[in-house]
Formats: sequence, structure tokens, C-alpha cells
Amino acid sequence: MLCEHCVANEATQECIDCAATGDSNPVKLCNQCSKDVHKGRMSNHRFVSSSEKAQREHVLEKVEDYQSRIARHRKRNEEFASVRKDIEERQMIYERNIRETIIELQQRLKQKAGEMIKKIKEDGKEKLSQLQQCSELYQEAVRTAQENYDKAAEILKETSSLATEDIQKIEDMLVPFDIVFLEKYPTVDTTYMVDYRAVNEAVKEKCQKALSLKALVELR
Repeated sequence: MLCEHCVANEATQECIDCAATGDSNPVKLCNQCSKDVHKGRMSNHRFVSSSEKAQREHVLEKVEDYQSRIARHRKRNEEFASVRKDIEERQMIYERNIRETIIELQQRLKQKAGEMIKKIKEDGKEKLSQLQQCSELYQEAVRTAQENYDKAAEILKETSSLATEDIQKIEDMLVPFDIVFLEKYPTVDTTYMVDYRAVNEAVKEKCQKALSLKALVELR
């Protein structure tokens, strides 16, 4: 760029005070013209060399870039804080969900255990009742058999010669009582069947609920 004064030499300095009033653009001068102009009352003008100005502008660009980097990193740090808050919130949701799920499972298991125990007691009561009936039938059968035996033995003891009707009478009394008893004996099932499917379904349902809540939180 040429000197604005001599328009011959390369401008090496700029003077803002040499500019016309209201003009913010500095006047560009070569070294010789600057010396010639800045004498006497104009010696206190503010002028700077073009190289110094270029260097200053370069430094200013670096400062602005540095400041921009600081702003970006500050914003990034704010994002870290937001991510940290999100992680902490998710952790609280997971913990609460796990605690609630475990409590619900415990309640369901306790309820199911009570139902199973009640069913076992009811079944046991029914089986004991059947067993009591069997015992009473057995005692009655044994008592009847003993009476028949005693009668048959008495007939044989008192009679040396048995008529045909006496023999038939004894045979009728000595019918195998165990066969008669087995025909009347009720069936008693002593096998306890415990159905855990309801408990397994409860556990499966709560686990699926926990996984669903986890997925919803992750998608949030």
C-alpha cells in the first residue's frame, strides 16, 4: 500500500490523528513522510507502524480465538454437569424401581405362601378325616369278623355232627372280611401337589415391569 502523502513510497505507518475530523480510518504514511509531518504541534500524534498493527491484529485474533475456546469448553463443562444430573436421576429411578419391585414380590410371595399353606392344611384335614373313616371301618370289620369267628367256633364246639344247613351257616359267617373291607375302604391320596406357577408368573411379571421401566428411563 502506497503512502497517502507522497503516493510514491510504501506506507509503513498509520496515524489516526492525521485523519480528517469524523474519519475513523487512519492516514497511511511512509517513514519519511511521517517524519516530515509529525513535527511541532503534530509531534504528539498517535501513530503506529503497519508491522506493529499487523502484529497487534494477529495477537487480537489469537486472544479472540482463545476466548472462543474458553467459551466452548465452559459450555462443554455445563453439558457434563447436565449429564451427571441425568445419570444421578436415572440411578435414583433404578434404585426406587428395584426396591418397589422387591417389596411387591415379597408381598406377592407372602400372599401366595399363605394361600399354599392354607390349601395344604385344608387337604391335610380332609385326608385325616378320610383316614379316620378308614380306621372306623377297619375296626368295625375286625369286630364283625371276630364275632363271626366266635359264633362259628361255638357251633363247632357244641355240635359233633353238623347238618348241611349248619355247614352253610358257618361258611356264610366266615366270608373273608378283608375283601369286604377293601371294597368299602375309601381312597386316600397322601400326595401333596404344590403349584408354583402363580409365584413364577408373579416374579416374571415384576421383572418385566422393572425392565420396561428401565427401557423407558433410557429412552427419556
